[in-house]
Amino acid sequence: MLRQFFEPAKTAARTCFSSLKKRFITVNRLSFHSSIPANISNQQTPRKTPETDTKNADSNIDELESFLLTNPLVKQHIQNAKLARNTKLHLSYVSKLNNYDELHDYPHLNTSSPAVQNALKNPKFTHQARLPPDIEDMDKPPTTMERLGFAEYMRRTSVVPEEVLRKLVFVPLVSRRVVNQTRKGKIVSMYSMAAVGDRNGLVGYGEGKGATTAIAYKKASMKALRNMIFVPRYQDRTVYGVIRTKFHAVHLTMRSRPPGFGLRCSAVVHEICNCAGISDISAKVIGSRNRMNVAKAVFEALQQQRLPEHIAIERGQRFIDVQQQYYRA
Repeated sequence: MLRQFFEPAKTAARTCFSSLKKRFITVNRLSFHSSIPANISNQQTPRKTPETDTKNADSNIDELESFLLTNPLVKQHIQNAKLARNTKLHLSYVSKLNNYDELHDYPHLNTSSPAVQNALKNPKFTHQARLPPDIEDMDKPPTTMERLGFAEYMRRTSVVPEEVLRKLVFVPLVSRRVVNQTRKGKIVSMYSMAAVGDRNGLVGYGEGKGATTAIAYKKASMKALRNMIFVPRYQDRTVYGVIRTKFHAVHLTMRSRPPGFGLRCSAVVHEICNCAGISDISAKVIGSRNRMNVAKAVFEALQQQRLPEHIAIERGQRFIDVQQQYYRA
């Protein structure tokens, strides 16, 4: 009984829809875009169609809308048919084709360009693009820490004021690829060593590991910023006397030099001295040339300096720098 009751209605609806579908598809889709401005850059001008085609298209759209209101079951069939918009967004709804939409009709164009924005302000262009609520703004800049710049990352993650951060110098010392062999396979990571200083006596170094070189360098820079120490300098340009130190297999010797001598040393020692504000020095590395151990040996040597004041206190004598007293007067 139910099949006999619904069979005639189903046949009539199918016949009506097929006739409307044929009439609707034969109309050129570009004829609906009669309100597209001609001054949009990088956009092809739609072909001109006779006015009769436009009138037929409007009448077909009205008939289709009335048919959908009376037959809601057909709407689900239309969503899976060729009448739905075929765009890169893969939207699952049917929109009116008699209005122009720069996002759906021309997704390859840059709608944020000044030419397109000026065209959208044209009073003849009556349509306003509307994004679905589930699509976020594609032009919004990223806000995650991984995509931030190095300066912005350091400003947000450290407690150091921004004025002080601008005066610091960050230098990468070592960067290498590390592979850890486990029973599950090889685990690859990146290692980085960085030095930081203000070129006025403050200097520090740090080590970091991460999945990428950028992440490892950020971690190393943060640790170097926390591990900064003060290095005494003679006349704010060189070290005090001769310094000899040993770190593992590295034998390092640093000597003070007269003004204008420069930094005559290896690359790692040169970068650390530049961050500390030391401009005149000579250094010799004997034994291992491992860059990580050489950098750590330099920091140990800078902290092992024996100042004249300390030597005078150990001997129980009073120390006065005649040169400083003479020029101070």
